[in-house]
Amino acid sequence: KKAEYADALNGMTGEKLNFVAKMMSGPMSLMRNAFTQYNPSFFIGNFFRDTHGAIYNALAEAEREGGIMHGYGIDSKKFTKDVIAGSFTTLKALLNEAAFDRDMTPEMKEYLLEWEAAGGRTGFSYSESINNVMENMRRAAQTKSGLRKGAEFVFSKPKQFFEYIAAVNEAFENSIRLSAYIQARKAGVTKQRAAQLSKNITINFNKSGEFGPALNSMYLFFNASVQGITRFGRTFQQLKSELPNNPDETKPWKTRISSAQKLAAGSVLFSAMQTLINMAMSNRDDDDELVYNKYPDYRKERGFQIMVDGENSMFVPLGYGYN
Repeated sequence: KKAEYADALNGMTGEKLNFVAKMMSGPMSLMRNAFTQYNPSFFIGNFFRDTHGAIYNALAEAEREGGIMHGYGIDSKKFTKDVIAGSFTTLKALLNEAAFDRDMTPEMKEYLLEWEAAGGRTGFSYSESINNVMENMRRAAQTKSGLRKGAEFVFSKPKQFFEYIAAVNEAFENSIRLSAYIQARKAGVTKQRAAQLSKNITINFNKSGEFGPALNSMYLFFNASVQGITRFGRTFQQLKSELPNNPDETKPWKTRISSAQKLAAGSVLFSAMQTLINMAMSNRDDDDELVYNKYPDYRKERGFQIMVDGENSMFVPLGYGYN
């Protein structure tokens, strides 16, 4: 029925990289991993960015026509609040699994296994082939996990150290996803639909086009950027769906502005107000220029600045695109 599905399942859509692309893919993968999963400081900022973006995305998926959570009678604001609050519980559980050798509660373990079986767990920046998955499973079955053997193992070799850091980063990456899955299941959503929400609550790194591998070997984070733009557009491009109990009445567009769109507009106004406060609090430098005005633009664009005194500010990372 779906020729493109058959092609994908049979590997017909996997682009064959030429010699140059293969040579470039190695260094690009190393750079990508060095900036993300192998970076010990990455997970803190990434957790803030994912949480920020997930707020808008969860609201949109519960309200937009054709949204993943649409049609289940879910209170979008309460659901989003529960997802964000639950992410701290799931983060603790995933860190226990990945790094601290502590047991989860039986309920959390059940949800974790169900989530993984349904396909909700998302890899960091690439989609593995089935052969790689099978090889990793074979190695895991033959050797005990090295992540939970203690500091004497983690710091014994550079490889073990970076694998440990990657596991911690992935725990932070998947905390909001697992929380979204759990809250969706509690709301009566099917396993498949909940897993779909989990994959797409932030950027779905496992989704890629046919030319993705070649373009990723030439442009750093190309696929992640495309998926991020797609996710951003899906969240904001559509108004709230018509009420199901009154489908024939055409409502004015003003009454159909989604919660995500309202929150975005409010965030812009709040950020403008905060900028004025920051300028008012800022001292003037020797050249009579405000200290705040001398902060680099990229820093102001990527996060939320809060002046704590006349010279220094606090920086909160915001989701890419939403910032």
